[in-house]
Amino acid sequence: MRTRLFGYCLALALVLAMGVSTGCIRSPEKIYAGRGEILTIAVTSPEEVERVYYAEKGLPPFVVTPQPFVVSPREQGATLVVVKARVINQKSNKVTLSLDSESAQLQDSDGRFFPALNYTEMSAPATGGPPDKYPHTPFLWGLVELGQGFEVTGWFIFEVPVNTEFMDFLWDDVESIRVPYR
Repeated sequence: MRTRLFGYCLALALVLAMGVSTGCIRSPEKIYAGRGEILTIAVTSPEEVERVYYAEKGLPPFVVTPQPFVVSPREQGATLVVVKARVINQKSNKVTLSLDSESAQLQDSDGRFFPALNYTEMSAPATGGPPDKYPHTPFLWGLVELGQGFEVTGWFIFEVPVNTEFMDFLWDDVESIRVPYR
C-alpha cells in the first residue's frame, strides 16, 4: 500500500515537472496595485512586444469575417509595450472613465513619461491573414461607466524606446493613482 502511494506521488511529480518544463503550466503573472479614494487599479508588468493584433467585426450583413489589424511602432528604435489593467470602482455609485492617453501612462527610471496609444490611430490592416489568436485584447479605450462594485479589464499599448526600465504605472482619471513596479 505504501509503495503504491509512493508510486502515485512520483508519477504526479513527474507529470507536473513535464508540464512546467514544456510551458503547459505557467506561473501566474505578477500583479501590482494602487488604491485611491474611489478606484483600485491593478496592472501587470509591462510586456515588450513587436506588434499587437486585433480584429474588428463589421455590422452584419456587410462584413462576415472580422478584419484583422496590426499596431506597430512608428519610431525607429522604439518598441511596443502592453500592460493589462483592471480598474475597479470600490466606492462611488457610478463613475464615468475616459480611457485615453491622459488616463494611463508609464514612467521610466529616467523620469520620462509614455502615454497610452490610441490603437486605432496607429493600426493598419494586417497582411498575410489574421493570426490564430489575439492575446492582448480587449483594449481599454473610450468612455466606460462603472457602477459601484463593478470593474473593467483590458490592455493599454505604449510606444517606448527598446529596453526601457519602468518605475510606475500612472493613472489619472476620476483620481490620480501611482502603481509602483517595485
